[in-house]
Amino acid sequence: MPSQISQVPAISPVSIKERTGSINTAEIISVLKGELTALHIKQAFSTEVAEEITTNFIGSSGLRERKDGVPGQYVGASHYRKDAATYFADAENARPYVDALFKNLVDPVRAVFGALKRELHNQGIELRLARSEHGQANV
Repeated sequence: MPSQISQVPAISPVSIKERTGSINTAEIISVLKGELTALHIKQAFSTEVAEEITTNFIGSSGLRERKDGVPGQYVGASHYRKDAATYFADAENARPYVDALFKNLVDPVRAVFGALKRELHNQGIELRLARSEHGQANV
């Protein structure tokens, strides 16, 4: 009878990197590859940009209260208790409100996504938005 070898999965140690400063795509890719567990970047955007986005958020006509038992507000679409078709339709309807958060600013999420997409493309990896028969995710 062959000997039984334990098939216990390897568990990587938790590796959290915290720092202050601008966003570095190489660090984000390290998270995607599992080399880092988490990355926390303080002051990744200027105080002026953060304040303008906050002002736009507070004044947004698309501001909604969360309905999942957690206190808070959001602009955009929530997937809570929705099927994919409903969520994607809500996301499309909410897009103008999300875009308005950044008005004349560069959308930091789209900027990071674009930079990641270019860097991964250089490594032969395609980064794309999630999609299904019901729609495609927003950036």
